[in-house]
Amino acid sequence: MAEIEHFCNPSDKSHPKFGEVKDVEVALYSACNQMSGELPEKRKIGDAVKVVSSGNTVVLIILDNSGHILMK
Repeated sequence: MAEIEHFCNPSDKSHPKFGEVKDVEVALYSACNQMSGELPEKRKIGDAVKVVSSGNTVVLIILDNSGHILMK
């Protein structure tokens, strides 16, 4: 088990390495899909940032990093 505490500037939620992961596909499980019994949806991180995290690229960088750690 692990925990991360990451701080970012609330007025600038961009991450300098976002361009490196924007085309990576991740499975995202929306609340609507969970409640209706549907499967997670695959999205590119670059598309997900517009829908999932209000433009917060830092959150999706952490998601990508976590995925790499879990797959090792």
